[in-house]
Amino acid sequence: MGKVKTIYRILVPALVVLGMALSPFPAVADAPTLLGDVNGDGMINALDITTVERIIVELDAPTAGADVNQNGAINVLDITKIERIIVGLD
Repeated sequence: MGKVKTIYRILVPALVVLGMALSPFPAVADAPTLLGDVNGDGMINALDITTVERIIVELDAPTAGADVNQNGAINVLDITKIERIIVGLD
């Protein structure tokens, strides 16, 4: 029985990692999003800016709403767009 548990402890995490590696991003591409609501909490605020920053440095996976300016890339311009939405310029 101990060998079976050891195999599961090795196999299950490996399969999870493999599944994550093979899944396309963004994982929630079909979910409707509020423009600027990158983290999907229903609000546009500094947390969305932080989420974009984390996506840019590859700490988080891209989300459906991360390309806020809709230019096909997730970068600092998306952060600027969120800032403009927050202060009411866009």
